[in-house]
Parts: sequence; structure tokens; C-alpha cells
Amino acid sequence: MKKMTFLFSILLLTLITWCCEGAAQQEKFKWGFLDTTGQVVIKPEFEAVGSFSEGLAPVMRGGKAGFIDRNGKMVIQPQFDGALSFLEGLAGVKLGGRYGYIDKSGKFVISPQFEKCGDFSEGLAPVKINGKWGYIDKQGKVVIQATYEEAHTFSGGLAGVKQGSKYGFIDKHNNLAIQPQFAVAGDFADGLAAVKIGDQEGYIDKSGKIVIPPTFPSAGFFSEGLASVISQGQVGYIDKNARMAISAKFSYASPFKGGMALVTETSMFQITPGGAAGGVTTVRPITTKKFSFIDKSGREVLEIKQGDAVDRNSFGEGLVGVGFK
Repeated sequence: MKKMTFLFSILLLTLITWCCEGAAQQEKFKWGFLDTTGQVVIKPEFEAVGSFSEGLAPVMRGGKAGFIDRNGKMVIQPQFDGALSFLEGLAGVKLGGRYGYIDKSGKFVISPQFEKCGDFSEGLAPVKINGKWGYIDKQGKVVIQATYEEAHTFSGGLAGVKQGSKYGFIDKHNNLAIQPQFAVAGDFADGLAAVKIGDQEGYIDKSGKIVIPPTFPSAGFFSEGLASVISQGQVGYIDKNARMAISAKFSYASPFKGGMALVTETSMFQITPGGAAGGVTTVRPITTKKFSFIDKSGREVLEIKQGDAVDRNSFGEGLVGVGFK
């Protein structure tokens, strides 16, 4: 028998979480929302959930995506094949195999026409056209032609793009502000962006200067002055001086939002290989700790005890999705 420790990887690239699209991992549960006091505030009645943003959250019911408010009221009826959370008053949705944007009344303001789309930020959103990524404005006009292999949302006037096999950063006029040179690049947040150089990750400022050397196997983006990083096989938080502000002891650690983060400690599993005859490989949990909320000192504020599952991507505006069998 072989013991292995499984870590949730830190998502360095822009996190674009589509509710309902590919929601098979949620389908065996009914999902609701829990607040940071541990109370279930929206009863579990959905097939999948996304994160709250601007007072609304995408949910799935009957195989379609709609939006609820913080009272659990369905304010945009389920009708889409997938949905992003609202940002800057618009949400990306999928309908009929194409992607467009709706406003908070549920009306399309940019018709479904793109192969993929991302969130609006600073007035622009990345979209995929004919296999390449560019940017549109809120009228749906292409303002940066689709010429990139990948494109992130704008933050602080810059956006990460992939040109060839390397990532760099452009401004809103499509000028290269930082030349493509990184194996991977995240978004700027709190003035810094995580980048991968060789097989390690660190942080650059907006001039492209390395301000935190690449010494981490994986690094997340800064939020409220802290960023999650992997150190010695575990996830912890550093400050902008690269000091370990919260010791690395987690298997997953979300960005801080409103002074709180969602974490879980390492889960240990025992692996029994199926053997050469094609037997079934079994994975048995040895120790598992449920998700908890921590404050910026690293103190556990609340261990989530309700529900059978937590959707770690759904934490937003003080609520997190919890699943019940």
C-alpha cells in the first residue's frame, strides 16, 4: 500500500469559474449557501452553484443556469447552459454553444457569438474568436483584435496574454508593456503579478521587475496584502515582503475576501493499486478535515461542519456553497 498526500493546486492563471458548465462533480449533491457564522442561509435546492458577486450568484436548476439573490430568490430564471458571476454589471453566459453577456434583468446586451468569454474588468473582457483571444468593450465592439493564444482580464491597466509559448502583459491600447518571457503569468493584484520562471514562481511589479524571487513551486495572486504559495509541499500565505505571514499547513487556501479566507488542512489518502489484472484501484481517506474560515492572523474563525461537500470556488461576499447528499 502506498500513502500519498494530495494538495489542491494554487490557481495561478485567471480563475474563470463557469457555473453549470461541466457541473458533474456537483450533481450528486443539492447545493445551498452557508455564511461565515456557519449558518445555512440559502437552503440546498440547486444542482450547482457559483460565487456571489454584486449581490447575485449563478445556480443550476433543471440542468439550466439562472441567478439568485442573497435571499435565495431566483431573479433571473434558469435558461442558460452556463454562467459566470456578475462583474461591472454584466455576466457571461453560454447559450446554444456560444457565449455572450447579460445585464441584471437577464437581457442580452451582447448576443451569444463568441467561442469563449471571460469577465469584464476595467471596461473590457477577453473573448475567443476563431481560435484566438482578444478584447471587447461593453458594447460588444472588438477593441483589441483576437491574436493571442490566451488572454486574462485587465487589472491595474494591464492584462496577461500568451503570445507563442510565453506570457507577457499588454495595456489597453494593445501595446506590450512587459515582453512575453514567462512560462506562466497571473493577473496583477495589489500591484504585483505572479509569474513562472523556469520551474519556480515569484512576483513582478508593473515595470516587469522581479520583486519577490521565484522560489515557490506555485503562487497565487495577492489579495488584501497576502498571497497563497506552496512551501515545502503545503500552502500558506506570504506578505509583500515575501515573509511567511501564515505558516504553510493547508492543502487548499483561497484568496482573502473581507478579511477571511477559506482553507482546508492536508487530507491523507491510502491508495490500493488495482494490479496488473485490471482490478479496481481504491482510494480510502485516512484523515480529512472539513473546510474552515481563517482570519489574516491565521486563526481559525469557523470550521464548516454542515453539509457533505464544499465548493471552494464559490466563496464570495461572505457566502460559500455547501452540498448535501
